[in-house]
Amino acid sequence: MSLDGVLDSLETGVLVLTHDLRVTYANARWAAWRGAAIPTGAPLAALMDLDAGESFRELTATLTEGEARNVQLTLKPARADAGPRVIGCTVRRLGSGLVLEARGDADDDRVPLNDVARRLAVVVDMAIPFRKRGRTV
Repeated sequence: MSLDGVLDSLETGVLVLTHDLRVTYANARWAAWRGAAIPTGAPLAALMDLDAGESFRELTATLTEGEARNVQLTLKPARADAGPRVIGCTVRRLGSGLVLEARGDADDDRVPLNDVARRLAVVVDMAIPFRKRGRTV
């Protein structure tokens, strides 16, 4: 069995990045979470919502200081009909780049349902002012 085959069999997602945050390797777990293969050379910003939280700052701090950190990253879906996934990762410096290890809660099938519930709550919240003024939506 090849090294790629071994890494693909893990329940842990393994994503390796260059110093400029481009993908050099993504195992099958990351591809499954995204819903499509992750191409080598893809910029991390094309795959993750790095504006959410402090994730970009944490990644660059790990590159600079070398200290491992735990971060929450929002993985953008490959298809428009799928919701984003929030994935908890441990980030470690690997040479001049980074390795992201993720497990567990990203496999939770309730994540898309939580997204639907959140969107419905927003719609209901927007409708309440109309009902108070005697209007219907």
